[in-house]
Amino acid sequence: LACAVGGISCSSASSKGGQPRVLFCCGPTGVRKTELAKALTELLYGEDTEPVRFDMSEYRQDHSDQRLIGPPPGYEGHEQGGQLTNRCVERPFSLFLFDEIDKAHPRVLDLFLQVLEDGRLTDGRGKTAFFSEACLMFTSNIGGSTLGDTPLHKSDAELPDYAAIRKYYLNEVRRAFVEKIGRPELLNRFGGNIVVFDIIRPEHMPAICRKFFALCDMSAKELHGIRLEWDDRIVEMICGLMRRGENFEMGGRRIKTLIEELV
Repeated sequence: LACAVGGISCSSASSKGGQPRVLFCCGPTGVRKTELAKALTELLYGEDTEPVRFDMSEYRQDHSDQRLIGPPPGYEGHEQGGQLTNRCVERPFSLFLFDEIDKAHPRVLDLFLQVLEDGRLTDGRGKTAFFSEACLMFTSNIGGSTLGDTPLHKSDAELPDYAAIRKYYLNEVRRAFVEKIGRPELLNRFGGNIVVFDIIRPEHMPAICRKFFALCDMSAKELHGIRLEWDDRIVEMICGLMRRGENFEMGGRRIKTLIEELV
């Protein structure tokens, strides 16, 4: 992001093109990767701006690429263009969030090769969208489902340090793109912009609890005009339950559901 603000790069693209800002965020589930996208959007483009979100689990079919760039000439809906290219033309200063990118069809992934390299994408009508002023953020839970089966997760009391977590997820991401997805060139486009999120550690759980308490307070006040008071024993109970393996692996999202179920 600092390099993008400075405007100096190794890209030989024209002044209208240029590489976009790119982040690939991976790590356990429930650690608020998507929340970072919202905060980053406010930082870059203003408080009233929302990220342009694409749930890539909806793009599993081989023809899903046409939803992003529009169908070719002669097909129904050709004149409407694509969802991604249209949004980029309308709002070039945007953060585009691609959730769970590993679930998309390989043909969809191929579209991002050109976007990440040259910062441009041509739709089915022949109109080019430029991403040079945009930020592209990809998220993935690659490796999250098997973290508990590795030697890293020895016991509830002995958690791996962040260096071990980071090494594990980087290896899992590389293996997935090379062996499973078969797109090592896409991984190469991400370069060093792969951000590995840490697990939700016990010392952070009380603050997350109180964040959800505050949301409950706001809801109770708006809906019923009442004020909620939270005993510290509730925090201790929730944090104690979160130390169990099945809860711990679900991350901060499980704290929210435990409060809803038990309180």
